[in-house]
Amino acid sequence: SSIEPPSLEASLFGFSSQISDASFIYLLIIFVLLFLSAFASGSESAFFSLKPKDNAAIKENPAARAQLILKLLSKPQELLATILIFNNFVNVGIVILSSFVLNDLFPTQGQFAPLRFVIEVIGITLVILLFGEVIPKIFANRNALKVSMVAAYPLRIISKLPPISWLKMAL
Repeated sequence: SSIEPPSLEASLFGFSSQISDASFIYLLIIFVLLFLSAFASGSESAFFSLKPKDNAAIKENPAARAQLILKLLSKPQELLATILIFNNFVNVGIVILSSFVLNDLFPTQGQFAPLRFVIEVIGITLVILLFGEVIPKIFANRNALKVSMVAAYPLRIISKLPPISWLKMAL
């Protein structure tokens, strides 16, 4: 009988046995939320960095999507409120679910507590900033018209969903 070398999964600090099925689901949801954060940040950048030639092209375009962009831009404060409220909800969701996953990997007490703190504060913040904010804004700024066209309908739907619609009324 030969001795098998330890698998990579088993050698990762022995965490693998502690990851629950719920954590895998949370990780999937975190990726979806990260995509939604990127969508919100990119949309904000796209709508508010449209150039005069882009606005002229939108005004000349008879498509319903172009008309919706004009309608959204006619109330810039409401559009910005929708995007920012939505993005904050999404980012809070990422932080909360990340905390649940980290509970499986690193207990709040014990030898991994400092590592958990670093991952929670620095790691998650960097992931949200890089993939949910900076990269999408750069992309959207360079492709403002295309991103605005893609984002128009989802933003209209998001603006009508509670609690975002309620919070906008309160502003």
